[in-house]
Amino acid sequence: HSYTEFSVPWPLNNQDLVTRNSLIQDKNSKTVGIRIENTPGKIPVRKHVDRLPYFEGSWEIVPREDGEVIVIYKIFTGQKPWLPRWIVDPIIEYGLWQTLIDMRKEIMEKNGLSTRLEYIAD
Repeated sequence: HSYTEFSVPWPLNNQDLVTRNSLIQDKNSKTVGIRIENTPGKIPVRKHVDRLPYFEGSWEIVPREDGEVIVIYKIFTGQKPWLPRWIVDPIIEYGLWQTLIDMRKEIMEKNGLSTRLEYIAD
């Protein structure tokens, strides 16, 4: 399980999310998948923080024959926009791109360490 709190500009409350994350790997393609499922009742709601009522998502890390990988990230929330989309969409897009940039940076910094996870086949 994981807990995430999203910083939202004043005067609105921050938003949070509690999820259950499951890791799977396809034995043939070696694709690694992470399924993210909403579990809002897992921890109590905090004061001045709005809980996202519905969320689902996934990561897929697909190895290619040339040694590189394709990363597919999908999320869906059933929450109605709380501001006009022309304001909200850039904030969400920035967060998504920053997540991917940070992930790439983390992978590139550790690339030479030959880190192995015994539960993921090479």
